[in-house]
Amino acid sequence: MTGNSGGGTLTTFISMLDERVKAASIVTYITSIPKKIEARINDAETDPEQDVAGLLAAGIDHTEFVGMIAPRPVLIGAATRDFFPIEGTRQTFKELQELYARIGVPDRVKMVQFDHRHMYSQPLREATYGWFDRWLKGNQADAREAEITAEAETALRCTPTGQVITSLGGDRISDFNRVETDRLLGGLEERRRAPAFGEALLSKIRERLSLPPGPPQGSARKVGETTSGNLAIEKILIDSEPGIVVPTRIVVPKNASGRLPGVILLRDREGEGNRPAFIEALARQGKIVAVADVRGFGETMSSKNVPERGIVYFHPRDGMDADFTYASFFLGRPLLGMRVADALEVSAYLRSRPDVDTRRIAVVGRGWAGVVALFAAALDPGIQAAAVEGIPASYGEIARSEIYQQPVSLMLPDVLRDFDLPDVAGAVA
Repeated sequence: MTGNSGGGTLTTFISMLDERVKAASIVTYITSIPKKIEARINDAETDPEQDVAGLLAAGIDHTEFVGMIAPRPVLIGAATRDFFPIEGTRQTFKELQELYARIGVPDRVKMVQFDHRHMYSQPLREATYGWFDRWLKGNQADAREAEITAEAETALRCTPTGQVITSLGGDRISDFNRVETDRLLGGLEERRRAPAFGEALLSKIRERLSLPPGPPQGSARKVGETTSGNLAIEKILIDSEPGIVVPTRIVVPKNASGRLPGVILLRDREGEGNRPAFIEALARQGKIVAVADVRGFGETMSSKNVPERGIVYFHPRDGMDADFTYASFFLGRPLLGMRVADALEVSAYLRSRPDVDTRRIAVVGRGWAGVVALFAAALDPGIQAAAVEGIPASYGEIARSEIYQQPVSLMLPDVLRDFDLPDVAGAVA
């Protein structure tokens, strides 16, 4: 079996699972997941539909993929200027050489590479012919490709239109998604009737978000201070995890006394939640406002964006958010969960201040930040109220839709097996 790019993906997985495949040639797909993540963030166009959530967290990489095919013969075909990083391909092949040698069949794995971009080139095709001749025919025949005249596309079609759906009818991927979603929602509705559902909900939410164990610490340091009229503005860096800080501005009424109510205002990706008039109005009402940028939003947003890169896979609105999200899925730690963890650290810091009334803390978020605010309010008993705007009504409705506007950074793998957004909102009550 052979294929390149997405066909290489299918060749890999089918060969892993079906022992009827006696020899495989995997072309322009095999690399390493860490190198793939690095390349994607540094402008490569690696396809996210090939990503399986949780692989790195489970200790699985492309070496393990091909290792499942062993001891059957595998040829790895690579292009040195591919967007599947050649460095990862070489490293994976080195590990596979060691594996095949240990099981006594070192000649059954081979790598060929040619200096060109992402394609199934003639040199790669000829390498495949030679590999299959060797392992399926038992000979070393001339593997050079004869000159051919390509058939017209219409002559190669198996169906009149070239599309199974339009020629034969049937279901699309979105139809399968809808059926599976309805099944999951039906089971979820049934489980909601049991008392155990509510009792286990918060732990299920924490599990799906992959939040770190233990309570948030709320440790922080002040890096500056300024004033605006009768408002004092402290510039704070709140520690979330090693190497990650949450830039936060604490807006405090100058002439207030005693402990004041606290409001956490989560800014959206481009500072959408940074509404000066709203922040000032809250502070003048006698509230301490923490304006926070969870990772990837506001001051922590990547300077790269899709229009400059010319990548067609993601909506320009999503920018690097989609890249970071797919990387987080590999790690088993969804980006949404990381952002919720940041928000919980902001809440812990606010409660640690001597000028904040810990019995009166609210969180506010709009759009992408609104979903973060909702989860934080559900999980943190120290947050007494939440105001969110412009968030999806449910994950179920997104999954049932053929086309939707919500970014992948709001998604959680397998979430509908445990709960939906209305359940999260209910947990705030």
